[in-house]
Amino acid sequence: MFEQTQQSPETQLENQIITRALQDESFKQQLLGGGDATRTAIEKEIDGKIPDNLQIKVLEETANVSYIVLPNDEVSEEELETVAGGGCCPRRVRWIRNCRGRRCR
Repeated sequence: MFEQTQQSPETQLENQIITRALQDESFKQQLLGGGDATRTAIEKEIDGKIPDNLQIKVLEETANVSYIVLPNDEVSEEELETVAGGGCCPRRVRWIRNCRGRRCR
């Protein structure tokens, strides 16, 4: 069963960018272009500056390709057990499209 959880500011911004990309093909192409085009498009969308030392990669899933984003920090035992059981981690690990903003229980 899924339980709605409070979204982090990072997740809210990510969802805002995804929503805009789904509605605006030009914006989507800027995101997929990489480099300065991606950075500029995101900074304009969020009305803020991305730290210079932060690299952003935008990838597009297809019907035949999905991505798993691994966190760069340690995962707690509880989160690891949830993920190992086929659920989703309440942070950055998502199991194929089903857990955006939700915590599996």
